[in-house]
Amino acid sequence: MSEEKLNIELPVKKKRELSELNVIDDFLMTSILTFKDEGKRAVQIMLQVFLGQEIDVVDVISQKVINGAGTSNHGIRLDAYIKANIRGEKAATLFDIEPENRIADKRILPRRNRYYSSMIDKQNLMTNEDYDNLPDLVIITILSYDPFDQNDMYYEAKTSLVTHPDCKYEDGIRRIFLYTKGKCNITGDYGRKISEMLKYIQNSKTENVSNKDIKALDDIVTSVKQSQEVNLAYMKSWEYEAALREDIRTEVKEEVKEEVKEEGMLIYISGLREYNVPEEGILKGLITKWKIPEARAKELMAQK
Repeated sequence: MSEEKLNIELPVKKKRELSELNVIDDFLMTSILTFKDEGKRAVQIMLQVFLGQEIDVVDVISQKVINGAGTSNHGIRLDAYIKANIRGEKAATLFDIEPENRIADKRILPRRNRYYSSMIDKQNLMTNEDYDNLPDLVIITILSYDPFDQNDMYYEAKTSLVTHPDCKYEDGIRRIFLYTKGKCNITGDYGRKISEMLKYIQNSKTENVSNKDIKALDDIVTSVKQSQEVNLAYMKSWEYEAALREDIRTEVKEEVKEEVKEEGMLIYISGLREYNVPEEGILKGLITKWKIPEARAKELMAQK
């Protein structure tokens, strides 16, 4: 193995200025949701556009962590966990808004969505409560890639009675997937507003402000991007990532060094055996030349 293997280069993510980030980017979305009282307003704007209904937002929790049932069970982190009232309906509804930029996660989206809904439900039904008290849940995933390869903007999944499709099966959950670059597959003003909002979320520039809802969201986004506090947090996030990358690079280099060393020892064993060096001599050579324990030397000799 050559020294080239020791030249470790990890993929470098190009740093963008805070002003270049879009709403779909995790850092900016989190910053908007936690920015003074503007987080509730931003969520209200998006929900009203996506659902086509008047919404009163009660509470917004960014990066809410829900732990698993035990240390061996998988927990989750919700980007935007929202409690809101849909006007005209008596009970509050829970919303989860998830921006999704990682196409590598495309395959597991349905099952991840299923697990997220089960974990949210777990938090919202107390002991001895009737199942009627379980709030409705709407999970909205906003994606920069097409989750189902139909090139559409709007996908919605609900539980259905497969054998009797005309019968209602109301379990209180809606799963909405919004592809920011998909063609508008909802007719009328409602579909147009969703399409324009998604265009802005994907590319959050002033030139993509096309109606009053987006203008209201853009005003919040502009305030967030101009905030010294947010800018400082963004700088620190890059410093943390740089430090993390350096730690990973060091670990990888150490692993590669060990691999190169092992390959060298195996070649050493083969070479001495070709010259009919006694096994005892090879063992002593490994221990003294390579400075390894006898047990490790015997393991390597057993491999060849």
